[in-house]
Amino acid sequence: MVLAVQSNYILATRFVHGGIDPKLPWDIFPFEPIWIVPYTVCYPLWGAAVLWLVYRMDEQLFRATIAGLFLTCCIGVATFVLFPTYIIDPKINGADFFSNMTLFIQHVDGDHAAFPSPHIYVSTGLALFYSQWYPRYRWLIALTF
Repeated sequence: MVLAVQSNYILATRFVHGGIDPKLPWDIFPFEPIWIVPYTVCYPLWGAAVLWLVYRMDEQLFRATIAGLFLTCCIGVATFVLFPTYIIDPKINGADFFSNMTLFIQHVDGDHAAFPSPHIYVSTGLALFYSQWYPRYRWLIALTF
């Protein structure tokens, strides 16, 4: 169900038009294509985290994690659909691996994959539940997610 809800975000980014162009305090920093690495690393990290959840987590914490992720994804998708946002992609001038990867991601994401970002709300949700499951490793979980 979590994946079904989150897939609506992907659909909405394709069909929603208009909205606002959010300006955040950290937007003053110039974009560098190397930042595509942490942006894309989250996908295999999420996959591994979910597999670990399914095969290792006790049932009560597993149910709480899935419920939390479901609620988080519902709020994220609903917020985006009700208050759509868009971004103006930065111009990428290079032809190196990271620049080409950034151009590819920009093409796949489209203009309307801005805010709220699933990269943030899914990573935060996973980090919060994993820090409950492994309290000794909270610092590592916070750095990883």
